[in-house]
Order: sequence, then structure tokens, then C-alpha cells
Amino acid sequence: MDEDRPYSVVVVTMQIRVLHDEVTRSRLSVNIHPDPMLERMAKKDLAEEQYGTNEDGNFVVNFNPAWLDLNHGYPTLHSNCEEVEAMNSAVRNSVNWVLDLHKDGGWPK
Repeated sequence: MDEDRPYSVVVVTMQIRVLHDEVTRSRLSVNIHPDPMLERMAKKDLAEEQYGTNEDGNFVVNFNPAWLDLNHGYPTLHSNCEEVEAMNSAVRNSVNWVLDLHKDGGWPK
């Protein structure tokens, strides 16, 4: 990895809550951690509600409102249901956005 080039991280988290003998909630979160070199550019591109700082004080971007609720038990990644399409869309849109951010920042050089 080139240390002089920025890198960003997309973190996908799935949370499945089990209460007694059933799944009561499933949800997905997609958070983008742009390289600090790109933070100013990212803020120009986003609405204020789409970014903030996490508990560690790091800049984070999120396009869906914190969590995307998945209401039918736990999602199976190989099925063709609406929830999986929404999950795929959240991940795809986030990754595409950060790729564009890197290109707009002049990377790779």
C-alpha cells in the first residue's frame, strides 16, 4: 500500500436480534470512513445529516439513516427479496460514492 495515497474504508455491519426463540429485528448499517485527506471534499459533496464523527472522533459518512431495518427475520444473501436488494443498493451506492471521491481528489496518481 502506498502510504502517500489516501485510502478509505467502507464498513458493513449486520445486526440480528434474537428474543427468546425468534428473530425480532435485523438491520444493516453501511458507514464510510474517508481518508482524512478527503474529508473537506466529502463535506462539500454531502448534506450535513449524511456525515458526522463517531465515538472515536473520526469522520464518518452514512447515506441511510444510521440503520436500514430488515423486517422479515434475518436476510439471506442469496435470495431475491426486496430487503436484499436494499442491502445491495446501500453497499453499492456507498462504495461508488467513495470511489468517485477518490477520483475527484486526483487518485490514483
